[in-house]
Amino acid sequence: MIAVSHRKDFEVSQLLDKIEDEKSSSFLQKKIQEQQARIKELEEEMEVKVEEQRDDLYRGEEEEEEEKEEEEKEQPGEDTTVHMDMNKQGVGLASPHSSLTSLCPVGLGMSSTPCGRCNTCAKVKESDQQKTPSCTNQEPAKPDERTANKKQERAKPFLTLTQILTVVAVILAIILASALYPFSTESGHKLHIFGPLMKEYEEKIAELVKTEAAVQQKIQERQVKIQEIKHSVELNKKDADTVITECVHVFTALISCIDRSRAEFMDGIEEEQKTAEKQAEGFINDLQKDIAQLEERISDLKQLSHTEDRLQLLILFLNFTSINTIPPTKDWTKVNVHQPSYVETVRTAAAQLEKTLEKTLSQEMRDAELRMIQQYAVDVTLDPDTANPRLILSEDGKQVSCGDTRNDVPDNKDRFSHYVFVLGKQSFSSGRFYYEVQVKGKTSWCLGVARESINRKRSITVNPNNGYWTIWLRNEEYMALADPAVLLPVREKLQKVGVFVDYEKGLVSFYDVETRVHIYSFTGLTFTEKLYPYLSPEPKDGRRNYAPLIISPVSMA
Repeated sequence: MIAVSHRKDFEVSQLLDKIEDEKSSSFLQKKIQEQQARIKELEEEMEVKVEEQRDDLYRGEEEEEEEKEEEEKEQPGEDTTVHMDMNKQGVGLASPHSSLTSLCPVGLGMSSTPCGRCNTCAKVKESDQQKTPSCTNQEPAKPDERTANKKQERAKPFLTLTQILTVVAVILAIILASALYPFSTESGHKLHIFGPLMKEYEEKIAELVKTEAAVQQKIQERQVKIQEIKHSVELNKKDADTVITECVHVFTALISCIDRSRAEFMDGIEEEQKTAEKQAEGFINDLQKDIAQLEERISDLKQLSHTEDRLQLLILFLNFTSINTIPPTKDWTKVNVHQPSYVETVRTAAAQLEKTLEKTLSQEMRDAELRMIQQYAVDVTLDPDTANPRLILSEDGKQVSCGDTRNDVPDNKDRFSHYVFVLGKQSFSSGRFYYEVQVKGKTSWCLGVARESINRKRSITVNPNNGYWTIWLRNEEYMALADPAVLLPVREKLQKVGVFVDYEKGLVSFYDVETRVHIYSFTGLTFTEKLYPYLSPEPKDGRRNYAPLIISPVSMA
């Protein structure tokens, strides 16, 4: 026995040492605190439940007492005497303040084994009397056995408070032991009971953590998407406001053009009307003069026809033969007032208005289109780490020209080694951007945008297949370097070129800034990486092409 005791003491000591070591871990300390708190909560809950059971028991006993008293009142004589006699000797139901929780079987004559809970049985136990004492000198009448059993079953609790707390403590001790000691201290093997449970627990916890991380990732993705949608709505609203403003400007210009044409048309009609009226007035004046001359001849003829001196009349006829003739006048039979052709006038005015509107609309739409894309202007500076060694960059990174010799610069991975190219510092992987380059005074150049992964060390063909979207000037011809290249119908020599990119729509467009004319667009593209502004001033050609390419600030027209 002593050896066994020493062995148990040794195992307990080892267990206590392990507990002390394990308690140094914050995780295990947290587990202990949680289990202790849980035990305390369970104790409080069980105390509350036990109190409720006691209250229910007491209420049931009181109700039974009242029912029995009512029954005894209804029974005559002997039953009342027996009840009173039983109460005098402490037999029967316990009061709420006594220690009894059921009827005493000895007192009722139902058993020879003392209950150990009534006062009589307690006194018998203390005095070491007979094992089956009589609770009273006079045996009371037996109540109905069914009623007594029912009362005993109702009064007797299933488990006592101590038993319940003991069970709870054992369960929590097992759970705590499985968390603290998944391994045996002697053999190093997992305990047969707690090892697999702990492993399963850890696996489930890992799954929960993984699921929680995945759910959190989904939440973050949707939050980012919400912000993108909100930003897209803001951009759409901004674009809509810009389009409305530009359309109002265009319609205002068209209305002004129509008003001018209407005024010119009305002035033309009025002028023709005045011309016709003036011609008619001239004709009327001439006719009135003829009428006056004819009336004067009539007056002369009437005077002669009334003369009484016949000799004088004959002499006058002989000397003035014109007296008896009609005076010469203009032939008015073919004279008419000019009637203006207003239908033709309207037709001519409409044709002129159409030409004017077409010209105005074209110009206004070009201006509006360029103004709308100029709102996406960005500040572009050239990156010296990408410039070919022969290129010369200004200090502010806004100008580039080609020199005669190579500069002493490090040959990093981003630098162009074969061609005189340079990229901008700014990169773009979404949205829209626009910049302008002055090409005035140059006979050869190339510009546009390029993707990040272009080959910078070897000879390549500049086209979309190799990551370039550009236009160039060579041999006095403007070309879009598509695949194949496209000759551009540029009428006037370009002075300043605008470059516009819509990343999501896959669009790269070029504009003549001076004339507000669209030059060319690459469409239907799919961008998957960063885009950079791209410039090439091209090598010098003797004393030609020495002017630099200049990234100029955007001026809204």
